[in-house]
Amino acid sequence: MDSTLIIDIHIKNYSIDCTLFDRWRMVDNIANLKVTLTSGMIYGIVGDFGNGGWALSILLAGKELFHEPNNYQIKINSVIASQKSLQTIACYIGEGVAESPFKPRKSYTNKLIRKLLGIKTVAQRIQDGINQSGSKYSLQEIAIMFDLTGLAENDERNGRIHRPLELQGSEVWRASMAIGFAYSKKLFCCPWMQGKLYSNYIIGEYNRKYIQILKEHNAIVLIPVVEKEELINMADDFIYLNHNKGQYDVSTHNFPQDILKKLLIDFAQDYDLVLGILLDWHTEMITIYKQFEENRITRCIVYYANGDLNRLNDGIELAKTDWRDTIVRAEYDRNNEKVRDMNKPFC
Repeated sequence: MDSTLIIDIHIKNYSIDCTLFDRWRMVDNIANLKVTLTSGMIYGIVGDFGNGGWALSILLAGKELFHEPNNYQIKINSVIASQKSLQTIACYIGEGVAESPFKPRKSYTNKLIRKLLGIKTVAQRIQDGINQSGSKYSLQEIAIMFDLTGLAENDERNGRIHRPLELQGSEVWRASMAIGFAYSKKLFCCPWMQGKLYSNYIIGEYNRKYIQILKEHNAIVLIPVVEKEELINMADDFIYLNHNKGQYDVSTHNFPQDILKKLLIDFAQDYDLVLGILLDWHTEMITIYKQFEENRITRCIVYYANGDLNRLNDGIELAKTDWRDTIVRAEYDRNNEKVRDMNKPFC
């Protein structure tokens, strides 16, 4: 990881469907971003929900098929980048590297299927990385550096390192960093983190020392967060993303007062942003389905979100796929009995 890396990024407007562990998902948009990243730096990418922090990580990690080339350009040491060239240098923290793609746990339900599919353990992935990159570090040295448990046990019951990445639990963050380190990756991209709970989980005091190891070996680390304060005394520089609040004219909405009151209670700090997101979604969908002229589905989405921006986005995406599922989720209980009516205003 000793060679100098300079990444020039110029993005006009680009939307990406971002995912993590095939469980969390949101559509994120980057707009009007021009920045240069250099080796040995930890960058805090500061922005609200939907401002592009996660999209930037996904794009630079090489997890997005390149399209709409007129809307962005990325250069690696002055050479125009492709998805493949980014995959060569990048690791997506949590899921690992393109050479050994993350496989959702549901894709292999037992050890036999795991064996048939060739799902490798963290130890095997690290050793593959060492073999491919010619790293000067051994499997044992990397395991010690990243505090991966159970190397000497040589069985997965007592040693997590002998389990697949998908079965690492809370060690998944540092295990994926260790895999990227073994492959001598030069760019490490975190998923977007909403609030201190998530950021403490992924980059809390315990994991910060592993991110520091990456920096000391001349890697670039991207950490998208909501507040700059989450990375004080950790990030070397901050990149501020444009807010989407000015993208919508929220004064033109036709939502009833009960929905607005619910948004003020549930999303006090992000009221304008959430109202803008809902307005944009509602304007789009009303041209397709007349059912969206009513406020029932909007109430279902807001009720399901319960003040959580990720759940809000999940509800919107579900409504786009099949609005009837949105109603079932909000109005019916687990026994498929109707327990509330979203045609009626919130109390």
